[in-house]
Amino acid sequence: MANNGYEHSGFKGFVANRFGRVAELAKEFLKRRSSIIAFFNAVVDENANKLVLAVATFIQCDWFICCAEVYSMLGEWVIFPLMNILGIDDKSSQKNPSRNWEGVRDFFHEKIPELEALRDGPTETGKDMLISAVLEEVVETLNRQLSEMSYFKDSNNSPHKIDEQKLKYAPMTNLGCESEFAKLDNRIRVSGGSTSVTTHSRKNVVATNAFLVDTAFTELSENERLDRWTWARRSEEVKKVKNLEASFLETVKASNILALQKKEEMKKKKHERSLKLLETYKEHGGPITENTLNLLGELTERQLLAEVGYLRVTLAPDIRQKRRIRSDCGKYKMQSFSKDELKSAIRNVIKPESDVSNDIDRLLLSVF
Repeated sequence: MANNGYEHSGFKGFVANRFGRVAELAKEFLKRRSSIIAFFNAVVDENANKLVLAVATFIQCDWFICCAEVYSMLGEWVIFPLMNILGIDDKSSQKNPSRNWEGVRDFFHEKIPELEALRDGPTETGKDMLISAVLEEVVETLNRQLSEMSYFKDSNNSPHKIDEQKLKYAPMTNLGCESEFAKLDNRIRVSGGSTSVTTHSRKNVVATNAFLVDTAFTELSENERLDRWTWARRSEEVKKVKNLEASFLETVKASNILALQKKEEMKKKKHERSLKLLETYKEHGGPITENTLNLLGELTERQLLAEVGYLRVTLAPDIRQKRRIRSDCGKYKMQSFSKDELKSAIRNVIKPESDVSNDIDRLLLSVF
């Protein structure tokens, strides 16, 4: 980038990030978007392969930019402050006196009203309405998740007494558990499945408790250490481990065979479903094609749903026939599309209208 005269101050490369990775990337993309586009125009062959073409399309897409802006805002409002108070990734080096369970509880009690105020702010543009809808989902999710934990409830309504002294020693994240699972996963990959999970677990225990470097073992004579090692290799426990290894390999082979059989069964079921649907379409002259779109006006709701089912297994696996709405009591439920909406969905898949609007803000206003 420096050789081509592109601005790159502070950029040190890409760093793996678990929590908030998308928000970090969205923030960096918006900050360096002009340099990225200039780099693509000067160096990259957009038609080299599908991946490069997709990236080149996305970085110049108004909808992608709008989503990056919204997610970057969400990161600044919620994700990054939460990472800070929990001490996740690079935030762990920053001292925070509130980095305890009481501080986390206070954080959510302060943050949720703040998010609600942002959610209820002015919605003059389509982007404002999209932000409001996103914050509505965030607030609803946080309230639902926190309500399941008595510690975050009002202390007067809490059904359980929390031992504050023990809580000081409780981990604030599951990163330690994730680290242990990652180590186990790496060891299993290196062994190629030839070593059982039990053996890996015991190795980890020995490595953790440092038994082999303990003075009770190291102070033994060389012959005594050798005798112990020989005994361990010839013990019945080793035989059990070998039997477990053989059983594990057989299980892996059987699982692979079952997976292949399941794939074949799924393909067969998909073809059988397509044939059954074709029988249904014959009743009304379907399936609908670009040349028979005029038949849409004559179809019943059942026939329209059949057309949607056919498109789902052929051209448009993401075509929808229901939407999720919130009822008066605050719970979500699924609502079926009307006949006109079904016709519009089918028409848009088979023959999309040519006058598609590129104004993202106008499209968002029409949705919300």
